[in-house]
Formats: sequence, C-alpha cells, structure tokens
Amino acid sequence: MINKITSPGQALITAPVGGLVAGDAYYDGARFGVCPNDIAAGVEGYMETEGCFELVFAGGTTPAKNARAFWDPTAKKIYGAWSAGRATCGTFYEAAATDDTVCKIMINQGLVDDGENGDITGVTAGTGLSGGGTTGAVTLAVAFGATDSTACVGNDARLSDARTPSSTLAHAASHAVGQADVITPAAIGACADNDVRLTDARTPSSTLAHAASHHTAEADALAPADIGAAAASHGHAATEVTYNNVNVPPATNVSNCFDTLIGTLLKDNLTEKSITVLNTATTGASAADATLIGGRVVGVVPTAGVESAVAGVAIAGDGAITVTLAAAQAVGDGTLKVYAQISQA
Repeated sequence: MINKITSPGQALITAPVGGLVAGDAYYDGARFGVCPNDIAAGVEGYMETEGCFELVFAGGTTPAKNARAFWDPTAKKIYGAWSAGRATCGTFYEAAATDDTVCKIMINQGLVDDGENGDITGVTAGTGLSGGGTTGAVTLAVAFGATDSTACVGNDARLSDARTPSSTLAHAASHAVGQADVITPAAIGACADNDVRLTDARTPSSTLAHAASHHTAEADALAPADIGAAAASHGHAATEVTYNNVNVPPATNVSNCFDTLIGTLLKDNLTEKSITVLNTATTGASAADATLIGGRVVGVVPTAGVESAVAGVAIAGDGAITVTLAAAQAVGDGTLKVYAQISQA
C-alpha cells in the first residue's frame, strides 16, 4: 500500500492502456506524478505533481537525502542511479538503504528530465588542462607552464621580450617575380622597370634647381675641394712656381719665391711695402712714398691672416699704396706684401 503524504499540485492526464489505480506513479513523457484515484484506460483524470510520496524502491544503492531520484517506466520503480531509459523525477526526501523496498520521494511540479544526467561517466583533463574526475562535481583548469603540454599565462615574459626573428620566418623570396606569392611593383607603391616615365624626355622642374644651397655659408655648402677647385686664398710650394718654364730657386714659401724672382729680375727698380688690413675692414694702405708717384704695382702676395681674394691694388697721387679685399676681415688682421716699380721719371 502506497501512502500519499502531501499533494499540493495536480496535472490532467489521459490514462494509458490498462488504466491506472490509486497510488500508481505515472510518467507521460513530460511530467511525473502519482494518481490519487483510479483512472480507466483512455479516460482523463488527475495525478499529483507536487509533494512527498512513498514509492517502490529498486534497492541496490544508498542514495543520500536530497540526492536525485530516477523513475524507470518499464520496471515502475525508483532508482538511486541513472541508466538509459530512466528519467529524473525528483529527490530523495530522506536517505535510502540498499535493501529498502520503498522510499520517500519529493516531487516538484512533476518536472522530469530524462537526459539531465546523460551518459557521461567521467571527465578527463586533456593536453594543457588539469583536473577532471569520475565522481562528484569535477572541474577543469588550464595548466600553465613552459613545456609543450602547457599554456602560457597572459603576462608571460616570453610574449614581450626582445629577440632576433627566426631565419625560418624570412619569406621575402616568395614574393619575387615568378614565385608563388609574387608582389607587383604597384602593390608596394613602386613603378615597374619598364615604366615609360623613367625614359621619356622632359624639361627639368625649376623646383629641382638647388645650386644656391651649396654656396659658401648656405645650409648644404660645398668646399672648393669638393668640386676640384682651390680656395680663393691658398699657397704654392716653391717648386710649383716657374718663370718662363724655369723653376724659381728654392724658397720656403710663395712670398719668398716672389722675393727671389723679383729681386733677381728687377731688384734695382722695385720697392716692397707691407700693408695690413685690420679686422672688419676691407682696405689697408701704406704711407705716402714720393718714389712711387707715377710708379706701378707689379705684384701682391698675402702673407698672413688674409681671408678673401684681393679685389684691387692702386697707387695714390702721393705714392701711398691701397689694397682692397673682396670681403671684410672677420676673425683678425691680414697682411700682404705689395711690390711696386719705382717711377723712372
């Protein structure tokens, strides 16, 4: 005899073939309940879907209180373990012993899940995971480490450290002409080697003219030596000075060479004047000399500190000689020797 303890809810059903008698447990494929009254086959009636009931227990297991209870429609018994064909029908109101023939089951709104427990018998941790198990609530966790069977954590130093790229990653050759993954000049913003713009006639753009940028004191200035020229102010070794294709006798500098040459050829008719051009000035002059009135300049040689070319040399009416430089002295005084022929009047 099955004794109903509580019955707070009911569900309308149609009795199956053979009908149902009071106390029968019934599962209609969606809901589970217990019939309070007899219901003839094919006739509608009610079954209780909430409450605690004593039902036939199959035994063989020792389910604890609140453990899931499983209904077997074929055996028409409650089981403490899931198996194919059984459905979860409620929970054990109290623990059951392995040799019990009845058990108390708490039914909640007759809800049934015939696949909730599935057929999973264990969870195995695969590569890169840890945990798992075959009983109870099991969990899986990522296995972190530095081996081939572990994963690296998000702040692993290996994700951001400096390193030389592997040579096996170089693949530029695969993009060359005739290769499988060729890149065209246009794809990288280049022009093909047969582009007509490389050989067509054209007038150079005025914006490309930039000679002025190489002038002295400009941003991209060139030195005389850069273009194969000599500086405006420079000297020559004595062996580099000739007269009528004959070397002047050896001397230590150009000034001495000139002294030797002029002294040898015109010694009795020349006079030498040393003239200083002061810092920031462009001109310098000698004192008046009556012997040079009507005379003429035959040579001028910078001797020290002259920073620019000689622009002119002139003898004044009082016989004073004035030297003019192309630019003002900028870093100090400069001296020059001027050779002038004495007037023959």
